[in-house]
Amino acid sequence: SCGLCKEICPAQIDMPMMIAEVKHRDAKHNGHPRVEEVMMGADSAARLASTFAPVANAVMKNKTARKVIESVAGISADRKLPEFRRDTFVKQFARHKSSVRNASRKVAFFVDVYANYNAPELGMAAVRALEATGCEIVVPEQKSSGYPYIAYGDLDRARETAAYNVARFAPYIARGFDVVATEPTAAYALKVSYPKLLKKSWKSCDVAERTFELFEYLLAIESSQNSP
Repeated sequence: SCGLCKEICPAQIDMPMMIAEVKHRDAKHNGHPRVEEVMMGADSAARLASTFAPVANAVMKNKTARKVIESVAGISADRKLPEFRRDTFVKQFARHKSSVRNASRKVAFFVDVYANYNAPELGMAAVRALEATGCEIVVPEQKSSGYPYIAYGDLDRARETAAYNVARFAPYIARGFDVVATEPTAAYALKVSYPKLLKKSWKSCDVAERTFELFEYLLAIESSQNSP
């Protein structure tokens, strides 16, 4: 599901989306395994766990509780899971005061699940790094990238998610913003998957064209600043 098979294919055959379509058709008849349903619900689960972070984190560390989760959800009790944070990135960003004046660039930030609910300090570090280069940052209303829906073959929900995010980021693109994502998989979803899911609608293509992974974007800025 990483897309590398397409990247190295001389004919650029879109095997990741072909595999997703096969999974989608199979699930229509046979349903999804329980563990895949759990993984596709990661965004909603993370939101709930973040709200009750102390309780959720205690449960994640309890061996008996993990055995129950393993039997019910199929997630191994030996698998280390990240802790959740009540003070999410979105909450921290709402309190953040930018010192950027006369911004040279404008960024609509796509945070995704991990940097929002599990490691908001990473998201805030990305914001500060972008602001240090003169970027104005906004965080539009958004859902997670929805890539688990693609990976596990629920293309109906993947299209709904793609349409939702494109509708909220496209107005910023029209105003000259770039989209920057901390999560490479999220950047891949916006750049590559969304136009395919939405039949290359002009809004999805506009968002795709102006989407960048964080370090790609920072390196491009550095390169432009160092060029003669």
